[in-house]
Amino acid sequence: MLRRRATLAGLIALPLPAAAGRVWRFDHSVGRIAFTARHFGVFSSTGRFERFRAMVALDPADPSDARVEAVVETAAISHPWPAAGPLLRSAAFFDSEHFPEARFTGRASGVGAGPGFGLAGTLTVRGVERPFAMRARLVARGFDASAGGEVADFLAEGELDRTAFGMVAEREAIADVIGLSVRVRLLV
Repeated sequence: MLRRRATLAGLIALPLPAAAGRVWRFDHSVGRIAFTARHFGVFSSTGRFERFRAMVALDPADPSDARVEAVVETAAISHPWPAAGPLLRSAAFFDSEHFPEARFTGRASGVGAGPGFGLAGTLTVRGVERPFAMRARLVARGFDASAGGEVADFLAEGELDRTAFGMVAEREAIADVIGLSVRVRLLV
């Protein structure tokens, strides 16, 4: 149900007035997954994945046991530099022809230092599975008449080492560490 909107991890930080075991399903129509890379150590560029789908399952009585699943279409990339899309879809990077999806499956990892919650699990890119963690937080909560009720906006952020997934091309131009951010709005 697209009326139940969530972020990959943000739901963990918000006690929701719901029945136990509630599930939110969402996609690119209510959220955004962006990636940021440094180039030549001087400047950064940000692109995004245009198509994804995700699910968060949560027992509001015990949010520390939230579960998350997300699938991203690796060919659905947009970037301000026109040549980036074909390069990122190529065998040197996501190899979208052979690996059309990237996947994250994880659980809440509990309260840590600072605001928000951790989310830890497994990220699969190009058929390679690696542990992956993000930090999630509630950004805003309030009434939105256009959304039909009370909404909560969330942000989850993390970093991955692209070389750990076999994306080793262009290392002299593109940093190995890539920032990921997920923004989603939840109708609560």
